[in-house]
Amino acid sequence: MTPLERLEQHLNVTITNFDNYCDNDLQLTEYMTADGYNVYILTEDPGCLNWENDVYYYQPDFNTIMERIVQVAEDIPGAKILMDDVDEYMDESEIERWLSENIDDDGTE
Repeated sequence: MTPLERLEQHLNVTITNFDNYCDNDLQLTEYMTADGYNVYILTEDPGCLNWENDVYYYQPDFNTIMERIVQVAEDIPGAKILMDDVDEYMDESEIERWLSENIDDDGTE
């Protein structure tokens, strides 16, 4: 089982980059602005962005992403999470570190 699969199982979420852009509980995607800049959107509702909390000029770090995933996982069991590039945002070594820091030997938090 990969670190990503273990994380999904532990949090009861599905993290994918192959899904419907309109049917997700959390979405992390990169967009280009009209004047050629990249921005990152990490949101529960792409149709109603909270500009102060959902839009990032720089790629959100792993801990920021995990905070949002955990929050959504607590609120929505079986949450579907879309990332336009899972490998870019969810480095296996970072996932392993998070799992070791947040899960006891018996599999609980």
